[in-house]
Amino acid sequence: MRTFVLLVAAAAAALAQTGSPIPEAVRGPRQQDLMNFDVNLAVTGRVLLEDREPPPEPVPVEYSCRGAVHAVMTDTKGRFSIPVGTQEASRSADVTDRSIVEGCRVQIRIPGFEEVLVPVKAPNKIASLTVGDLTLKQNSPQAGAVFSASGRSAPPKARASFVKAFEAMNARKYPEALAALDKAIQAYPQYASAMELRGNALEFTGQRAAARAAYQQAAAADPAYVTPLVQLAEMAAEDQNAGEAAQWAAKATQMVPGGYPGLYLIEGSSDMILGRIADAEKAARAGIEADPKGTCPGLRKLMGEVLFRKGSYGLALDQFEWYLKEAPDAADASSAQQRAQTCKRLVKAASN
Repeated sequence: MRTFVLLVAAAAAALAQTGSPIPEAVRGPRQQDLMNFDVNLAVTGRVLLEDREPPPEPVPVEYSCRGAVHAVMTDTKGRFSIPVGTQEASRSADVTDRSIVEGCRVQIRIPGFEEVLVPVKAPNKIASLTVGDLTLKQNSPQAGAVFSASGRSAPPKARASFVKAFEAMNARKYPEALAALDKAIQAYPQYASAMELRGNALEFTGQRAAARAAYQQAAAADPAYVTPLVQLAEMAAEDQNAGEAAQWAAKATQMVPGGYPGLYLIEGSSDMILGRIADAEKAARAGIEADPKGTCPGLRKLMGEVLFRKGSYGLALDQFEWYLKEAPDAADASSAQQRAQTCKRLVKAASN
């Protein structure tokens, strides 16, 4: 979730485009030749939920092309516009270089929803740079908890202040962001997503206690909103508060089962610290099941530790070796290597 927060803060400038339709391209005649144009190309589209409504909160959209990734946020109507470069065009041919988007793709990754991955087709005309409507499909009945439903009811004044706060966050003007968020919350006291964003701004300014209070306020304002719980779990883990980390992580994973593999790692690791081995095993297994692509390899190391404590050294060895293969440069790779060596000795001793 920390990655998601940073992405939100870094890409939020797109929210400024809320007053009028987003242009697909902007043309300007070259002074040297009125028959030619410099064309600013942009991949555009719209993100919708399955009910054909835009998400109640901004959604990050990534554009990947030749190893580079550029991210923007959707606006209040779910629209996005991603600049992809400038090229020369003429009145007879809108696009002269169709390779500009070759191998490029648009990607959306939201916990609780199926991943959206759309290749950008080589354009014949500027208008074909749109990818159209992209639908977020739930892969969990509780996926809606990723968004605060109360945001749909925010009055225009509160929403405008919320957008202004995103712009300030993007410019790293955190005092301005906090001032705008205070106005948004004052205009709409149930604005849970504004409270959650306020927590982000407070964290960026080093006010961790105040940030924690803001996340708790957001959770209280909308009990069905999982995002502030994720933030609270991650903060508690960073503060090495195992009790709170396990509590918040367990609440979040129960709310959105399988949505956040990393939270199972926080929950299970905290349970291990607290000596709750059975709970740690349950969290590790649920996390591994929720992470078929292995994006959170620490879950395997956690499972290895659980199995080691239970005396299942052969099974533990499998987990540690998997972890070392997938995360050889991890900060705790040396400890995992030591555990693996111990498991090998114990397995060998048991076979003699």
